Amino acid sequence: MECKLTKRWASALFSTFIFLLTACGQQPEAAVSDPVTEALGREAQTLSMDWLEQAMIEADSEELREAIGDVHNLLEERNISAPPASLVATCDSNEGRFTAAFVTDKFANSNIYVCAQSKRLGKIFLAQVLIHEALHLRGERDECEVTRMEIAIMTSALRIPYKNAYVAQCGLD
Repeated sequence: MECKLTKRWASALFSTFIFLLTACGQQPEAAVSDPVTEALGREAQTLSMDWLEQAMIEADSEELREAIGDVHNLLEERNISAPPASLVATCDSNEGRFTAAFVTDKFANSNIYVCAQSKRLGKIFLAQVLIHEALHLRGERDECEVTRMEIAIMTSALRIPYKNAYVAQCGLD
């Protein structure tokens, strides 16, 4: 028996194949819309980039200048938004501590997600948090190392709005 593939069958198979590829592909999950948090995130992003530009001028080492440049570029490139619905719980799952923002995968092209609770703390606080999260996006998972670099950057910019929970935990007082 000879098997012939007609144009109609070929078209149907191709359409089915495309449908399956589309249906099986992961579509990005939409962020939970929160215009106030997102506006705060944009304001904090602008402020943190201003601080980074000042810190670049004041930096006293090549390592620090490189980190500042990387963080500046990452904050410029990455989307800063409210987390998608599936990740909102991350804002409340930090062992009873307040989570202002987070990244999902410190080595991937993650967005920086800003938690709704950040609204009550303001853009100065959040600007420093964005610098911390962008340092993670450079590939550093260790909170103590990220906090050490965060302090160095903030000291160069002559601004340390707050000491995060890792400062004492890592002995960086």
